Amino acid sequence: MPEIAAATGFSHNHLTRLFRAETGDTVVGYLRRRRLDRARHLLRETTMAIPAIAASVGIADLQAFNKACRRELAPRRVPSGPA
Repeated sequence: MPEIAAATGFSHNHLTRLFRAETGDTVVGYLRRRRLDRARHLLRETTMAIPAIAASVGIADLQAFNKACRRELAPRRVPSGPA
């Protein structure tokens, strides 16, 4: 991000604020979502091994990849109300 800020002439903080205003997300959150969207695609559409998918989306640590997938890709459970 500092390189992009320097190239645009904006401060890092100002560019970060502009990014959030435009996307509704932080830069880190946006990158994480993009990586995991790509991982989801590769998991569904290819026969690549999971460690290869993790590495290809920029998450070299397999444990971190598994945790991110569980957190972001797992179906959300809706709490059941009183029966």
